Amino acid sequence: MSLKVGILGIGQAGQRQAIGFSQAENSEITAIFDINKDKADETAKEFKAIACTKWQDMFELGIDILVIATPHNLHIKPAIEAAGRGVNIMMEKPLATNMKDSQQIVDICKANNVKLATSHVHRFREEVQIVKQWITSGKIGDIMMIRETMNGQKPNPFPQWLNSKEIAGGGVFMYGTIHGLDRIRWYAESEISEIYGKVRYFSEEDEVEDGGVATLQFKNGIVASVSACSPGYPAQPSNWDTEIYGTRGLARLRVRGWAELSNNDGQKRITTSHISDELGIHYNFVRQAEDFNKAIIENHEPSVTGFDGLKSTEMVLKIYESNETGKPVKF
Repeated sequence: MSLKVGILGIGQAGQRQAIGFSQAENSEITAIFDINKDKADETAKEFKAIACTKWQDMFELGIDILVIATPHNLHIKPAIEAAGRGVNIMMEKPLATNMKDSQQIVDICKANNVKLATSHVHRFREEVQIVKQWITSGKIGDIMMIRETMNGQKPNPFPQWLNSKEIAGGGVFMYGTIHGLDRIRWYAESEISEIYGKVRYFSEEDEVEDGGVATLQFKNGIVASVSACSPGYPAQPSNWDTEIYGTRGLARLRVRGWAELSNNDGQKRITTSHISDELGIHYNFVRQAEDFNKAIIENHEPSVTGFDGLKSTEMVLKIYESNETGKPVKF
């Protein structure tokens, strides 16, 4: 069975989604739409797909999956249209720029019995999955604390819409650190009870934050901290690390680098930087696509659901709320 995929939006995320679904088992790229017609035509040619003149035309080609990779505030309309037509949705994070739209996307997909996956594609990285296995198998005991640190220069060129509060909904926490927040929640296997955050703007021209710090309290007692920084200048060395402290050991990872375990049995590091060379730089998008395809064919939930996307979006918005009020926010 080959599922037909339509890609709505051919920016960086849309391009990577197209690579993922084109290389995954049981799917093929059927339709492409972008407001930049030349880019749509070029991408459609690359993937042997049809470039549509309107995004709604993709449904006429019988697509089974719609990948929504538009600017964040434009997610809601195509999601409603796709769900109403019985088309499954792979949604780029965040689900939307506010909780009302995010909840509506989850609800309409459930009402129309279509699958909704959130593209928290970091979960499919090798080092992230290795650490999850160590946690699940008890290698570090019960988790007590988690620390997340993200540091790297803002992408150059930086899409203008990502610097718009109205369109993007937020800055580095909304477009980047949201992956780390999802990872922390996945590792903690609990929901948040309280969050406190402060964000910073490095330039007077910025509408959205370039950095910030947040502390999280989970309902199961785990505490976590998140530090994110994405300035416009070179900030080297760039790194994205997660540290999970348990009662019996410590598990650490560096995104695109390694996974490390330290406990009374010793210390080991598994290097994962070579995985991209062996499987392709966007192998995690391929894994994500295959997971979603399997969920559709076998009729079960994908590994990363719409509800997961709802919770990660809520976490970011609560950080912004805490920053504005100067107080911790209860969930």
